[in-house]
Amino acid sequence: MIKLLATFTLLFITLNLFSQDVNKDSYGISIGSGQAGLYTLGKAYVGGPDYEGLSAIEAGLNYYHPLNKFLYFESGIYWHHNKIKITPNLDPGFELTPRYTNLNFFYIPVNLKLMFLKYFFIDGGMLLNMDVSTHSDISNQTAIGADFGFGIEIPIFKHYSITINPYVNIHELYKLDRHDLGESILGDGVRFTIKRHLK
Repeated sequence: MIKLLATFTLLFITLNLFSQDVNKDSYGISIGSGQAGLYTLGKAYVGGPDYEGLSAIEAGLNYYHPLNKFLYFESGIYWHHNKIKITPNLDPGFELTPRYTNLNFFYIPVNLKLMFLKYFFIDGGMLLNMDVSTHSDISNQTAIGADFGFGIEIPIFKHYSITINPYVNIHELYKLDRHDLGESILGDGVRFTIKRHLK
């Protein structure tokens, strides 16, 4: 994971240095909310507890670099939080009181964004996740995932715009710890971003 983070940090710096010449990069601040579900990459345990993802929130810093008139490289860093409800799977007559656990992780998207019809876009790519939860009752979420979204970007001032971006994040397609193939997060929601254009 450290090597992956180092690679994409160098890529981010390289694009940022290049952008000083073309001066067309954009930066943004995002906040999003949605629902999180759980699935398993490994063998499910028969009779195991039921996991339910409750409402999730996230916030992030964004970076956009134009590759041509319509295509952009986009990245940044996001913080994701949601609460998980865990209900025991026991025989009738036993106590079935659910317990709750918190999930926190950072993720870095490595995406391409395609603009069309002036204001609309689709985007997607790869996610690099780093779990920073403490005392969580579900599997570690450090992994490689993928994301997809679409949306609209609306100019509001000379150098600013707002984007509204429904998205789906599959946070774990490949877990870096192959001995920990338990619960994985699948999230969907809507993200709002305020962008500043340096053009």
